[in-house]
Amino acid sequence: MSESEQTKTKVFCPLFNFQISEVEDEGDDTNAIRVQVVEELNSFVEGFEFIDVTKIRRIKDQELEKMKVKHEIDYNVAGAFYNSYEGLFVVEFPRDLKEKLVPFVENVLLALRLYKEGDVFCKVIFSESGLSFTFLNPTYEMPNPLHRTIYSIKMEEIGKIREIFDKITKADFDRRRYLRIACDRFNRSYGRSMHDEKIIDFMIAFEALFLREEKASSQGQTIGVGGSMLLGKNDLERKQIYDFLIETYKLRNKIVHGSAITYSGIDETASKLKGYLRKSITALL
Repeated sequence: MSESEQTKTKVFCPLFNFQISEVEDEGDDTNAIRVQVVEELNSFVEGFEFIDVTKIRRIKDQELEKMKVKHEIDYNVAGAFYNSYEGLFVVEFPRDLKEKLVPFVENVLLALRLYKEGDVFCKVIFSESGLSFTFLNPTYEMPNPLHRTIYSIKMEEIGKIREIFDKITKADFDRRRYLRIACDRFNRSYGRSMHDEKIIDFMIAFEALFLREEKASSQGQTIGVGGSMLLGKNDLERKQIYDFLIETYKLRNKIVHGSAITYSGIDETASKLKGYLRKSITALL
């Protein structure tokens, strides 16, 4: 294959647990403006341009079958690609991005996860030609199959996701290493099956964001102050966030030091902590 042909070759990264919300068809179908809007929304459900020449779209059956034939991949590694293709969406981009492929896809995934809740994931990049496939960073874990929630987006949300993606691509993660650690721990949590493990990941991320050389006795307070000042909109919110982070940091200490803990309500605690972490990372990008 010539170099010019290679640059035109499409490259796909399957997005699992991902969907675009269907359009509810209600109202007067004779209204010309409404009909145009519905047509645009229906087109969006099939896919859309994300950034520049890249797209997120529903993969066609013939494309999928073509890649199945050309890629001999262990089912244990990419079995979901073979078995969960109905309604499957992919990130599509030209092969000429070359070395930018992996960081680009990882940034797309991080932007989606930072915008809202939902267990969207992707693990491998496929060349349409069957020439190669590439695995993503191991911190981009596959969510536990027993606890997955579908990631569903609407047309009006794409602009906000693009804004987060733009912030991620402009962030200097080499200089702001604390931000890279926080993002890595945030992504790692998606592969955890236990809520106490997720809380440890989230608190390591908070430590990276807000701690420097604090003494052990004041670390929880420092995280509480940092998080509450960053996220709280008024005194009441700041106090609520502060109190929650303090108590959850105490819970984190009990977990890592093997002390007895109460598991009742730990799922809600992990979910709430994840929400605060998501907002903190996004605000600091």
